[in-house]
Amino acid sequence: MDDGTQQHDGTDAPAGAGCGGHAGDRWRLELAHDLASVPHARHWVVRRCAAMGVPPAAGAVVELLTAELTANAVLHGSPPVRLDLERAGEGVRVRVHDADPTPPVRRDVGPEATGGRGVALVDLLSSEWGVLQRTDGKTVWFTVGPRGPRGPRAVDGPAGG
Repeated sequence: MDDGTQQHDGTDAPAGAGCGGHAGDRWRLELAHDLASVPHARHWVVRRCAAMGVPPAAGAVVELLTAELTANAVLHGSPPVRLDLERAGEGVRVRVHDADPTPPVRRDVGPEATGGRGVALVDLLSSEWGVLQRTDGKTVWFTVGPRGPRGPRAVDGPAGG
């Protein structure tokens, strides 16, 4: 079984460190600027989340949101593309970096649209998310808590009557 240590043009390495292995609950994956990186990134985070003991509901959200941000990076960004995964308290934080400084845009699309929902999904399902502007591009990040999505938000108070 492929453990993700030698895929595409990069390696599996600790976040913020050189190549090879992981440091505690922190991993890094260099990805090709290619759509084939999207399923690779999904499978990679699933394996890492399982290794960290992330509950299945939270792991499924991490998988989905990682796929969305990786697709954005390879479709709209510039190489190199890098994925960092780490424990964030009881949850998980993912960072996707690419060399294009243009921030992602949340689009409102109709039900018939076949794309354009990635940033909206990140906003809806993550505990928190953001964009870091860097001199070498941007990093889009999100955190998912241990129970997965944050759930519906109250608008003006309790529902019912």
